[in-house]
Amino acid sequence: MTSAGLRFLTVVLLTTLSCSVPASAQVITDERLWTTVSVQERSGTASAWRWAGEFVLRTRDGVDDVDVLVGRGIIGYDLTDRSSGWVGFAVIPSFPDPGGIVVEKRLFQQYLWSGRGLGGTVTLRTRFEQRWTEGNTGLAWRVRQQVRFSRPFAPRSRFSWVGTEEIHFHTNDTARYDRGFDQNRVFGGISRTVKQNVRFEIGYLNQYSHSVTGPNRMNHILSVGTTMTF
Repeated sequence: MTSAGLRFLTVVLLTTLSCSVPASAQVITDERLWTTVSVQERSGTASAWRWAGEFVLRTRDGVDDVDVLVGRGIIGYDLTDRSSGWVGFAVIPSFPDPGGIVVEKRLFQQYLWSGRGLGGTVTLRTRFEQRWTEGNTGLAWRVRQQVRFSRPFAPRSRFSWVGTEEIHFHTNDTARYDRGFDQNRVFGGISRTVKQNVRFEIGYLNQYSHSVTGPNRMNHILSVGTTMTF
């Protein structure tokens, strides 16, 4: 491992510990698997319009039970060579421990900016969400801010270090969600470009989430993703 890679992993670990360890001892922990498949239109085409789709499978208790499925479609417009605006819709069925299915429908808008920095690529994503969830008392509004950094192992290397930090806040109160902090996600891992249009990513994701009805949760997650660009 290079010294730059060691420094990167150290920063990710320290960030994870500082951002994700709760102040309260009332926390439930779990080990989980999140898998994501994304398809998207590449930037730089003749048209400034772009599209993307995503499917997510999340388990709990290791891989024993399906926790959440996510189907997401999104349409974007390139504002500049570094920034874009997007509008999308998602359908998200979840499968709680007591049984049954709870379906959430979500409309969202997001702004993306990407640029060079620290020898790699820095990406900022700001997302606003409107969430309709079965059994909730009203429409829940949430804002998410993500910072992502990737840096190749070496010049022209197909492997890169990847780190992300994303914090979620609700802006109103409902029966299911309190106004204020909702959750934080910190990820550190490795990506590999297989072909010009296919990238695999794997790593550790720490999720700390606030609960209205019971103890907060900390999930230790193996996150695996595939992105295909056309």
